[in-house]
Formats: sequence, C-alpha cells, structure tokens
Amino acid sequence: MKQSENENITLPGQRPFILSLLCFVVFVYSAFFILMFATGILFKGWVTRVFNDYVPERNITSSVILIVCFAAIVLYGLSFLGALLMWKQKLKGLLIYMISCVLIIVIPYLYGFGNFITVIVFAVLNISFALFYRRLA
Repeated sequence: MKQSENENITLPGQRPFILSLLCFVVFVYSAFFILMFATGILFKGWVTRVFNDYVPERNITSSVILIVCFAAIVLYGLSFLGALLMWKQKLKGLLIYMISCVLIIVIPYLYGFGNFITVIVFAVLNISFALFYRRLA
C-alpha cells in the first residue's frame, strides 16, 4: 500500500506527463509550419501565382510572400523555443510561447487572412500550458 502511494507523488524537478505531451505537440506543430514556410520561400514564385489566382484583388507580389514566410518562420521558431524552454521547466518559455501565439493569431487578422481555427488551437494550447504555471521555475 505504501508503495502505490509513493508512485503518485511527482518530484519537484520532474516534468508532468501532460506538460511533456503538450510540448511534444508544439514541437511537431511548429516544426511542420517552419518547414512549410521555408518551402514557401524556396517556391515563392509558385506561391505568388497561386495566391493571385485565388485572391486576384490583393495583387500579392513575391516580395510580400518572402516577408510573410520569414515572419512566420521567426514566430513559429519562437513558439518552438518557448516549448523547448517549457520542456526544461522554465517560466520564460511560457511567456515566449504566449507572446508568439498572440502574434501568430493577430498578424493575419491585420491583413485580412485571419482564421478562426488558429485562434481556437492556440487558445486551447495557451490555456493548457497556463495550467502548469506553478510547475515552471
């Protein structure tokens, strides 16, 4: 009986399983979008043509695609960095992650490309990470 009681206690330096799972999800999500936007930089001419075919009134140039892709790589890189620091149980990681999420949500809305699904995904992730606020030092 005593042995099963001791198994449920988490040590102060031990990372909770749910926090590990959340960090892993953010690692995969951020890495996928970093690779996707890096591909957008490599094929910016094709991406420009596709955007201009679907949204001709915007008249998007390849320099705009280049700026958007670089900005997205930086923001998703900050998201990845924040998750990495939270993996190491650093409070600074939570702050970096939350700031990058807010910017990832707000910037597309400023240019008319906002998406409600992105808001939901990042809101759920931010709330989930915020639940572990006291575990981060």
